Amino acid sequence: MRWWKECRECHAACQTRTESWLPTRLLDTDGPLKLVSTLELAKHPPPPYIALSHRWGSSPENIFKLTSFNETQLKSQVPLEELSQSFRDAIAFTQRIGVRYLWIDSLCIMQDSADDWQAEAATMSQVYKQCTLNIAVNPVESPGPGMFQVRSLDTRQCLSFHQRVISRKESSDSYLLTLKRNLEIDCIERTLQRRAWVIQERFLSPRTVHFSDQLFWECRSSQASETFPLGIPRAEQRTHRKRGRVEASEKELYDLWHEILSSYGASCLTFHSDRFVALGAIAKDFEQRLQTKYCAGLWMAKLPGSLLWSLKPPGNHFSTRQAEYRCPTWSWASLDFPEGTSLWHDIARLYHLEGVMSLVQVIDVHIESPHGNHHTEIHSAAIILQGRTKLVTLDVLEGHDISNIWLLHEGYWLDLGPDAANDGNTYILPVSVVPRKGGIVVCCLLLKGVKNDPDRFERIGVLKVKAGRSCPAELKWVIEMADTEDPLDKLPDRLTLI
Repeated sequence: MRWWKECRECHAACQTRTESWLPTRLLDTDGPLKLVSTLELAKHPPPPYIALSHRWGSSPENIFKLTSFNETQLKSQVPLEELSQSFRDAIAFTQRIGVRYLWIDSLCIMQDSADDWQAEAATMSQVYKQCTLNIAVNPVESPGPGMFQVRSLDTRQCLSFHQRVISRKESSDSYLLTLKRNLEIDCIERTLQRRAWVIQERFLSPRTVHFSDQLFWECRSSQASETFPLGIPRAEQRTHRKRGRVEASEKELYDLWHEILSSYGASCLTFHSDRFVALGAIAKDFEQRLQTKYCAGLWMAKLPGSLLWSLKPPGNHFSTRQAEYRCPTWSWASLDFPEGTSLWHDIARLYHLEGVMSLVQVIDVHIESPHGNHHTEIHSAAIILQGRTKLVTLDVLEGHDISNIWLLHEGYWLDLGPDAANDGNTYILPVSVVPRKGGIVVCCLLLKGVKNDPDRFERIGVLKVKAGRSCPAELKWVIEMADTEDPLDKLPDRLTLI
């Protein structure tokens, strides 16, 4: 494959392997397929391996997988007849391009061991960063017929035409006309791109080849397809590919993080409990590059403004929150939300503007998780803030749009729907002031007091209060607080968000 050869020989930005690291287990495709422990392999230099991105489908329980009961058998030989067509195709492709080892999650992670799963999840960033190539099985229909599909030449073609404009100054241009999906690797018609896990798999891999209705190639230096074998036009390339640039500025990295979260919110997870894990590898990579602590889906350096995220599921639905603890309520990852959800971090983006002012002080952040695993698992977390809170009722907010927060539209959004704030225990906490034409906008958290503990609160939503005649009388204190000479002076309330 020419793209593969050219990338390895000519793209300096894609030669990222710097460590003698290997996954715990790999599939050996040299001879009868078998599972091997990499402790038995020479690591100087470590042998190259290919990783596979695939969608488990609607019946993950039917996938042949590694368990504590069949591990010994798979180390002797993996029964090919038990594997899906996509897995068998990936094995054949790995052999065809001369790479011996292959990593597939369901066959290289013990699927009936929570301890093994957690240990391997913590190294997921390395699995994809250190692979020599990532194979993405990306069918247009699910579950799909495997990697190698019958394609229509008609849908992959380009039509060229020449336009000549006759006027005082004659001009002419040449154009190519093709289907939009021939320009976009992450077209939503391709089922793999709707899978949340694939976001970090694509982001971290030095190079990926997509098997879909046509072949697509992407690496840190280029994107190409069968329609555009010499390169997809630059204007159509997504910024996810910029992630390999070591020299990216802090603002570019935060913008990229928000773009990734936007894609992540719109994608789907089979298990909501994987909400942290499926993004943990990217979070670990960003933490190293941003040099700030990852705090349950937010960044320490962007607190308190980044607490003002908002989720908007499709339609008129609200998110839900499971009784079993996953993470603090001030994290967007505490919510279960469907595919197609919009995730916004308006204030985090606006922190690059002059004049954005904080109305709370962050005193401390506590996060308890297994050692080294705070990117993927949290046992408890809390943020201690100094600010000003006041009890509010939903009647005060009835004149506002129940819609997702936009800084150009006054409104509020409840994470869990109106029922979460109908018990007379809802508080407003002003967090940030944003200067706008014609006045200021104060962005606030909506909080719910914890029973029998007056200093502890849970997040239930966000609110914007805009200066002017439309501001309800009961909320004018918010504007008055923001207008004081030093709004952070003598803040009366110390509160703990959990």
